Amino acid sequence: MEGFLPSISSQYTVAELLPAGLAIPMLMVSSAFREVCFTCGASYLIWKNPSMVSVADRRYLRCLRILFQEINSQNVDGSEDWLLFGILNLSLREKYYGASNTKCTMHLTAAYQLLRQRQWKWLNIQKSQPKFDKIKFENFINPDSDDLDANNFVIFNRELSDLFSSSPKTQIKVTPNERYMIDSFAYNYAAELLVCKDDALAKLPSPFDFFDDFREAMSVALFPLPLDWMNNPILGAARDAYELAAKASYVSRFTRLEGIMLEKAQELYKQASSSLCSNLPSFIYDSESKATCTHLRSSLMVGEIVMRSCHILLRKTLNRSINSDDEVIQRDVRIVIECLKLIPEYHNISCIMPWPVTVAASAAIHPTDQAFFQRRTLAIGDQLHTRYAYQMLDLYAKAWGTGKKKPMGCDVLLDRELLEKVCF
Repeated sequence: MEGFLPSISSQYTVAELLPAGLAIPMLMVSSAFREVCFTCGASYLIWKNPSMVSVADRRYLRCLRILFQEINSQNVDGSEDWLLFGILNLSLREKYYGASNTKCTMHLTAAYQLLRQRQWKWLNIQKSQPKFDKIKFENFINPDSDDLDANNFVIFNRELSDLFSSSPKTQIKVTPNERYMIDSFAYNYAAELLVCKDDALAKLPSPFDFFDDFREAMSVALFPLPLDWMNNPILGAARDAYELAAKASYVSRFTRLEGIMLEKAQELYKQASSSLCSNLPSFIYDSESKATCTHLRSSLMVGEIVMRSCHILLRKTLNRSINSDDEVIQRDVRIVIECLKLIPEYHNISCIMPWPVTVAASAAIHPTDQAFFQRRTLAIGDQLHTRYAYQMLDLYAKAWGTGKKKPMGCDVLLDRELLEKVCF
């Protein structure tokens, strides 16, 4: 746990918003949550010690058994912080372990429904609250196969969306725990929309709905920090950029863009054509240490990297016949590289960089650029101890070509079969 929790602490912020600060009290509340952390820690250790695979497997099975025992033997109603945090961590476990993205999608689907239930509290809805279906929850988190159809998976006995849509909007109050968990979900959700299987789209919300529903919960300031986005412990300065990334991932999956979806893609492309602010205010340099400024500037750089990668993906989506040597795409690749050079190679913010790095690297055509992305991806894997770094490199090999195989270039960004082999 000493390695795992810091590896998912991407931003410089107050201790109350960091995973370690949130997790420690939950360890005292739930034995199941402790097992979730142990199984994530075991998967984290596999990177340096492959012999830990069998230990990680045993820990995972033990974790699920104790999780379901606790849910069934205690008064668990789906509103517990430890349960939502635990499910989000299990989705990360699949990534560290190098599993398929199917289970990751399942965990995110469950986490989304737990988040939706919390809107009852935020909006103070004066209606009978849906009841948590423990049996459906258990069957979904631990299915007999990865092919479980979750299109009809609802772990509450009333349709949440209809009830929320008919309720008046009120100012919401979000706890630090909830802010962290929403941020964590939003990043993993944005990444998953690019690589999940087609039948998984029905399990997850449309990003055009999700961010409207949760924008206030993601943006309201919880602490009086020098920069508002320091209140986002995962996304940081890239919060708005990742909303764009989620929507870009979503529209890129449509093989034929027309009507409203075409208009949305064109509008997103215009948004991605602009740059985010990449400079810290002067008062930050005057009041903060050099190390703190490096952390904060790195967050700004990630925001710009995500924007450039969105631009690449959307340009390819709107112009499927163009190749990686397109002048605009190559300009974006160069900007991504220059921004990455301003971020320390081994920095915890690496945990939110796989999506943009994969998109930009897939469009790299010059050997020096490809070597840079390869080195940086290995550094991400080494920093986070996550096996999806190898999956990213496998995708690059298809994009860049190996041996006699012709490079696919940025065509890999629209190849569902290849993308579905990645879980980041």
